[in-house]
Amino acid sequence: MTAPTHDIAAAGSAALARTAADLDDLASRIAGRVLRPGDPGWGEAVHVWNGMVAKEPAVVVQPRTARAVA
Repeated sequence: MTAPTHDIAAAGSAALARTAADLDDLASRIAGRVLRPGDPGWGEAVHVWNGMVAKEPAVVVQPRTARAVA
């Protein structure tokens, strides 16, 4: 059985399918938070001020350092 994946947009290419294990690995390697739907803080992270936008991200990464951004 294959693990469920999250489709994540990538600049200049098609969406990248990532598993929960991939996202856990990312979270362990950066200074900051990797939020998924249902996580504490998700609602605040995806709140949109423009009511014309109806899309919601698959994942939100909130890096705390320039190194985590790189």
